[in-house]
Amino acid sequence: MTNQSLREPLLVDQPPLNHPLEVTAAEPAASYVTDQLVRAVADITQAAYRWDAVGCRTAAVQIDALITLHAALVDYTATALSLPVYLTSASFLARAFRVLARKRHETIVYVTGPEMGGNLFVLTRLLPLKLAQRGIAHARADLKHQVRVLTALEEAGVRLLGMFHSHPGSGPEATAPSLTDLRTQESMEQGGYVTVGAIFSRDGYIRFFSHQRPFHVHVAGNGITQIEENLFQLDLGRIRTRGGDTRERSDCPFPECSEPG
Repeated sequence: MTNQSLREPLLVDQPPLNHPLEVTAAEPAASYVTDQLVRAVADITQAAYRWDAVGCRTAAVQIDALITLHAALVDYTATALSLPVYLTSASFLARAFRVLARKRHETIVYVTGPEMGGNLFVLTRLLPLKLAQRGIAHARADLKHQVRVLTALEEAGVRLLGMFHSHPGSGPEATAPSLTDLRTQESMEQGGYVTVGAIFSRDGYIRFFSHQRPFHVHVAGNGITQIEENLFQLDLGRIRTRGGDTRERSDCPFPECSEPG
């Protein structure tokens, strides 16, 4: 299995980008790339809103919109985009919330998805982990299960892109990473992983974090509000009224992931 096999199928026509990509002598290349990324993502976000409004509510459809960034920015992201950029959708984060926050105890999931090159990553797949310890305010992954999942990913040529978990409590303060969270993230970064962390509160706040590595996150689609840099809030009323299957579901294509905690 290759990285390509984890890409979602193209389900919709790709919207055109209206901003020319021309670097002027007066603008530093890295700054220009970041500006173009933000502007292009804004176009794609609007497309995701439209598709979401007419019933295209799966992460796959919205992610197809995000993937058009690669075609527009391929030359720049391959050479000048120095910080990791993580793209995802409100639909995907809502599904992650249902998996993480529906239980009383803390839960942990791995996240992966397509790599677009040049430090551009798309978060699309949930890989639930078996837990060795669990409680309202703590969780620890089963080491053997964790190793099996990571080994399966490595053998398939797929990199781990995210590690999401839940915290008890409500409000933005409930998403603050603990010392244990930061140490875990530090060990991932020191181990060469391009993983970003995310913490979900019981009332729909989501905070992305790293240990020391700068990064950028963009979320496309309806039903989510950006509160501040790396902090978002899901519209829980919208999630609950949309119905559908709320059972825990793994996107992991490997049998090693079939033992959720």
